[in-house]
Amino acid sequence: MKGKEWHAAFVPKDAPQETEGIPAVTLQAGEQWLDVYRAAAEEGVIVVGGSAQTVGAAGGYLTGGGHSAFSHFYGLAVDNLLEVNLVDAKGERRTLNQYTDPEYFYALRGGGGCAWGIITSVTYKTHPNPSHIQVGFLQFNVTNNSTLRAVLEKSLRGLVSVTDAGYTGYGIINTSDEPLGFNAIFIQPNGTNATFNTAFKPYYDISTMQGVSGLVANAEFPSWIEYSKYFLRDPNIATNIIEASRLLTQEVLLHRTGDLVDLAFEYPSPGPGFSFIGKVDATERDNTAAHSIWKESRALLGWSANWTDDAPVDEKRKAKLDLVEISRRLGEIVGPEGGSYEPDWKNVFWGDKYDRLLATKRRVDPTNLFVCNRCVGTDIILEP
Repeated sequence: MKGKEWHAAFVPKDAPQETEGIPAVTLQAGEQWLDVYRAAAEEGVIVVGGSAQTVGAAGGYLTGGGHSAFSHFYGLAVDNLLEVNLVDAKGERRTLNQYTDPEYFYALRGGGGCAWGIITSVTYKTHPNPSHIQVGFLQFNVTNNSTLRAVLEKSLRGLVSVTDAGYTGYGIINTSDEPLGFNAIFIQPNGTNATFNTAFKPYYDISTMQGVSGLVANAEFPSWIEYSKYFLRDPNIATNIIEASRLLTQEVLLHRTGDLVDLAFEYPSPGPGFSFIGKVDATERDNTAAHSIWKESRALLGWSANWTDDAPVDEKRKAKLDLVEISRRLGEIVGPEGGSYEPDWKNVFWGDKYDRLLATKRRVDPTNLFVCNRCVGTDIILEP
């Protein structure tokens, strides 16, 4: 199902008569982000979406929360969701928003997985095009573990300054294969050199350390779509990849970096990396089912594992069990928010919001038609 409808003044169904419309786009369930970005560029707007070409705009990315390069200014994808059309557990077509069924709509905004119905279309806010996209690059290569440890600890602490300044990004920690080090890319709409130089001072300092070959630089792209042409990729298509991850708060980045680096050395492969770095606007957080830890988070750090389709059962099981152990260790360091095979998954994924979600699940899907692993109301708990 493909299709995009752009609205100059969208008003949700059953909104009060005096409700003012806002710019928005309605996307059919088959739309993918790069196609949406291309169309948005023609409309002169941006949409808060993901950083992979073929990720769907109306599926698990959205119901899981949906971080974005624009999240510092506009929040998660669910914070920009205005309306959802779906087929519910009774087979009925429903239009859901804050007026037609506030609790059901709340559940769709971060309630996770396939638990809530078959989504057929979604409507997002749109935002004005920035004048340009500033892109920052970090690359630090080292040749020995003692220098690597210092570089990694300083790099993690430096994320506080960068995210305070409004940059979002992605990064890789390499503690096993040459070149050892830390690499990252950052984005800020309308960023300036003055802002960059102040925010990235910790990284300029790292680049001057003895034994470090470093690069700290920035460049400008005229638009989000031009950036997307070069940097939006789909590295995990047709793979068996799974991940154990945690959201890191400022407190963790400033005071538990030694423990995180210890873990990176202990588990160099699968290697750790940041699938998101950023301080997310939290204006809508209490109005969505996304975990409240997003109010404080500065980065999403994870370890991933992959295997070939014909890999032996024992190899696949070991990869999963390693991630379970990494997830447990991460939980000890930073707290329980995240992970694939969590025994305490209700609290890990939704915290104090789970009971509210469960009440809605029982109302809208009393026979538990829509189920998935570790989803609200499920009895399906897959183990490694």
